[in-house]
Amino acid sequence: MRIVDMGTGVNSQIINTSTLWRFDFYTGIILLSLTLPLNYILTKYFFGVIGPAIANLITFTIYNAIRYWFLIKKFNLQPFTVKTVYTLVLGIAAYYCCYMLFDHVHGFTGMVTRSIVFLALFITGSFVMKLSPDLVPVWHAFQKRLGIKKGD
Repeated sequence: MRIVDMGTGVNSQIINTSTLWRFDFYTGIILLSLTLPLNYILTKYFFGVIGPAIANLITFTIYNAIRYWFLIKKFNLQPFTVKTVYTLVLGIAAYYCCYMLFDHVHGFTGMVTRSIVFLALFITGSFVMKLSPDLVPVWHAFQKRLGIKKGD
């Protein structure tokens, strides 16, 4: 739920600072009217303790989809590109590589090893595929802080 909300998180600021701020109120009502019954139904009749988490995932996905559609229709704003899809695929592939390679390693060692390998795969893949224009300046700043690269 938080990943969905973070992925579309700027929606709220854009809508609230526009002249169409009332739409935020209406979507809030939609969110509330979906969240309460879904939490109750999914907790009591289907999933028990996991019900609220699933209900929140469903309601925030619907809520953010409505707001995303609104931003496209009213402001012609589209924050996602093909590189967004590549980033998601890279993250999923790196996760499954780490899962398959280190399934037998448990405890603190496994956690550290999987994390390091995941970061190495994801960061390398991001650089190779040029997924973000912000990566190179951040890398240069990191090198300067470590003293590897001198200032320009």
